[in-house]
Amino acid sequence: MGKVVEFPRRFEWQQLESWIGRVPNTTLIAKVESSLDKMTFAWYAWNGTFLLAMGSAATLEAGKEAAKEAFEKTALVVREL
Repeated sequence: MGKVVEFPRRFEWQQLESWIGRVPNTTLIAKVESSLDKMTFAWYAWNGTFLLAMGSAATLEAGKEAAKEAFEKTALVVREL
């Protein structure tokens, strides 16, 4: 107990193809990108800097739809009239 274990600190970077979506005049941003295995797509939904939801999908379109649904279920946008 109390022993520190160091892991390798070497990073390997990969360029992934990604798509960014945004709701105009809000801080709602979505990102869908091909996963490291190139077999699935990872998706993320943010409100500003706060991650609302994330997951994986079998296709690009399914990832976009999942991010959209995450906004519909979790985001509340208030605007002045």
